[in-house]
Amino acid sequence: MLAGVAAFAIFAAVVLLKASAMLEPDDFAYRASIVALSHGHILLTNAQYLALQRQLSAGGGRGILQWHHLVSGRWISEKNPGYPFFAVLFYMIGALRVAPLFYGVLGCVGLFYGRGPGSGSGRAPTRSGSTASREPHWSSRGAPRCPASPTRR
Repeated sequence: MLAGVAAFAIFAAVVLLKASAMLEPDDFAYRASIVALSHGHILLTNAQYLALQRQLSAGGGRGILQWHHLVSGRWISEKNPGYPFFAVLFYMIGALRVAPLFYGVLGCVGLFYGRGPGSGSGRAPTRSGSTASREPHWSSRGAPRCPASPTRR
């Protein structure tokens, strides 16, 4: 476990020390979604869209990409809002680059503690005494096999 924590710390340091670059249109679409959500908007009016376009283009960026103008007159990102919903809190505190690292750690902790009893304990699997059990039955070589049916077909 200590080796995993150390490896993740080194990985996080490399990620945070390297300058970020927005290379793909998706990068700009997600950034626009995150900024819009930080202002409390999912669907943008024309005025909000133009203001966001100016804000994101001010630093020489490409502005808003991959957004659609709906029949209702509003604008919506074509990207799924899942990641922006999770990342907006990090954007608001100025730590957007930490968001994927945080959720990576959260996933690793969940896998570590949610793996179930006996996982990785080094013990060989044991055969269950009940044929009605949902657990797999194991042969002597460790390969799963199906138990014999108690009824004839």
